[in-house]
Parts: sequence; structure tokens; C-alpha cells
Amino acid sequence: MTLVGRFSDGCGLFEFDIATPLFQQLSADFDLLEPVPLLDFNLALVKEKPGIYGLHHNGLIVYIGKADDSAKVKLEKHRRQLQGRVGITPDEVSFRCLHFARTWDAFKPESHLISLYSPSWNSRGFGPNDPGRRRDKTQLADNHWHVRYPVNPDYPCSEILPGSYDVLKLLRLVCRNAPYWIRFQGNRIGETDDEKRLYEQAHADFSASREIFVQESGMSVLRLLLLAIQSLPSPDEWQLSLLPSHILLYREREEAYPRMKLLWPNSTSQI
Repeated sequence: MTLVGRFSDGCGLFEFDIATPLFQQLSADFDLLEPVPLLDFNLALVKEKPGIYGLHHNGLIVYIGKADDSAKVKLEKHRRQLQGRVGITPDEVSFRCLHFARTWDAFKPESHLISLYSPSWNSRGFGPNDPGRRRDKTQLADNHWHVRYPVNPDYPCSEILPGSYDVLKLLRLVCRNAPYWIRFQGNRIGETDDEKRLYEQAHADFSASREIFVQESGMSVLRLLLLAIQSLPSPDEWQLSLLPSHILLYREREEAYPRMKLLWPNSTSQI
């Protein structure tokens, strides 16, 4: 309890300071937790309740996150995001998690821990959400999380089994199996007239495509995407672009993106 202002000898302003002891206890309790590896058997012990959590890498707290509904789900998403990357694996990351009641959310406890620990990943683009088509040409800094740990197009899709597939089904299966974003023209109809036109243009190619035969399980994302492209009636009208954070497949030619590697058309691309 604190007298925060005095207007006269007989009149003042009272404020009950609940935030300071709350944050002191929060920090103290958070520091009591030992980081454990970000592995499935440890994630199984996390409750599906709200909470805050910290990710550790190389002995440092690198990310503070908050889960409004389920800390377990958020941590599972982070583990998946760390798969299929160059330069890092989920086994190198550990976590600690502190559950709390929803009523404490108004005090923004994660903001307090971010200011306390200054975790580097919070300000460098780490997170599981697709930034969207309008941000594909954003120039990323050298220390951006996705630049330091770019996606690996050779990630194996172990759940895609040998068999025959139409191109749209295969593309959607690859998107579902890959632990990073893959965006392709024709996956969603969109809202604007231009988005609807591009959707219809892609589906005209999909309808005229050849049947695709996947010969073995565990084929890489890149090999499966090349199979899909080469089944289309005009494959050279499509461009497969590898960006640090995700992969794009659009009916376009010679489109340039920052830090892009062109995967198709490319004379060295092999299935």
C-alpha cells in the first residue's frame, strides 16, 4: 500500500501496489524451475493450462512466451518449428514453464520477464505464424532468427507413403508434413478479385496435371514439390522459391525475393 500523491495536508492519493510483489514472486518462482530438454516425454508433463514459458539455447534464455489457453500446445508448436532447420535442432533447446490462473493475464507477466531477461529471439522473428504473402519481400536482417536458422528443403516427409496422388492432394500433404510454412498458389481461394483469379488460374493447371506416383516413403520436401511441379501442363511457368523462413510455389517467372534461392526452374534440380 502506497501513498503515491499528496494534494494537501489533508488530501492524498492511495494506490494498492499489487504489481511489484506479484512480479517479484513471479521472477523468484520462475528461477526455481530447472530447464528441461524440449522433448516429447517432457512436453507430455506440461498441463493444457495458461502459462508463461522460457526457451533456453546454449545456456541462455532466448525466448519468453505466453499461452492464453495451453502452454503445452504452444511448446509443441515451438518444438515442431525447430525441426527441419539448418543450424539448430529441438534437442539443443530446453524449456521451463510456469502455469498461472487466467485472472493474472491482465498484468502481462510475460512482458515483465522479457524486460528482465532480454531474450534475443523475442525481437528476431521467432514464432510459428506465417507472416503472409504481403511480407514475402521483407528484407530480413543478418541476425534475424530465420536467417540464422533457415528452413531445410531436404527435410524428409516420413508420413507420405508410396502411391498415386493428384497434385493438389500431394501439395497439401507436403504442407501438412513440413515443419515450416509452404505457401502455394491455389491452396486458398482468397477474398479479393485478384486472389480469386490466381486461385482459378492455378486450379486450371491442377485439373490438367498428370497423376503423380511417389515411389518411396520419406522423400524430401524438395523432391515431392518437384514431382508436383513436373506433373503440371506448363511446369516452367511456375517458380519454386526457397526463402529463409518458408517456401513459395507460385505461377510466376523471374520473381525476386530477398535472400531467395531459386529451386525451380533450375537446371540442377533433380528428383
